[in-house]
Amino acid sequence: MTLPEPARRTWLAHRETLRAAAAAHEPDGRLILAGGTILAARWKHRLSTDIDVLMPDRESLTELGHGQPGELAVRVGGATEHEGLWRVTIGLADGKLDICSLPPLFEGMERRTEVEGRTEVVLDSAQILRGKLERTHAGVTRDAFDMLTAASAEPRALEIAVNALTPGDCLLVRKHLIAASADMAEDVGEALIGLQPEGAPDLSRLGLDAARAIDGHRYARVVVTTADDAIRIEMLARHGGRRTETHAIGEPAQVLATTGMREYVRSNTTLTARDLGSALARAAARQDSVTLLDTADPDPPARVRAYLAG
Repeated sequence: MTLPEPARRTWLAHRETLRAAAAAHEPDGRLILAGGTILAARWKHRLSTDIDVLMPDRESLTELGHGQPGELAVRVGGATEHEGLWRVTIGLADGKLDICSLPPLFEGMERRTEVEGRTEVVLDSAQILRGKLERTHAGVTRDAFDMLTAASAEPRALEIAVNALTPGDCLLVRKHLIAASADMAEDVGEALIGLQPEGAPDLSRLGLDAARAIDGHRYARVVVTTADDAIRIEMLARHGGRRTETHAIGEPAQVLATTGMREYVRSNTTLTARDLGSALARAAARQDSVTLLDTADPDPPARVRAYLAG
């Protein structure tokens, strides 16, 4: 993976310092690359200036901040813009380091990837998009552009992120994007660097179009079945697109996590992900062919209850 400029220069200059900070109190402390820079590296849709990293094995980041010996900002030649228990932001001459000690959303979807000649742990696009959905109230133009781009560049990731929201939260996200649309249209020239005019979409309705993409990628129906030692998940989106995934049934909990079904079930049904996982594990042991979830049912948990009781 090649990072977009100027974030690439920032990463190459400071990755060893960041790795040392991640391992300061835990030799195997994880450093996970995140943020829009990773999306830009995958989709080539814009340039990026920031490096976002997670250090989830650190209890806090306070000792990296202002006034502490060996302050990270001093070591990288920048200035601390924000410091808190779980987050530190450092401004640099041509970019920013944004460091967070919280675990990633959808934990377990991240993967090892070669980045600029070295193997790093990198968030899945769905994890990054889910984080961006958390801050739509801030009206960040880059976030809306990333969501709109995801609809064509990586729709599965957008589906997973959007369907982890409750219906109420999804409505709120859409309202935030629509309300900020006019301001985003005025901001695109400064916020979205590196766009090629001949290939760039019409951004005069960026917030409105991002809100429409989010609504269209909500699931209208989900069906989960087992057969032939496999889990089959059928997803019908509101925009009419249909997607089917088939996974080995051996580790149901992992399948639910990596497909986004765990969070979808928790946020959008009265069924618990734990019960669905138990039913899938039982189906695997019995080699049963059975439908365990159909959100078109008036009472989706009834199938699982009946199967577990049988």
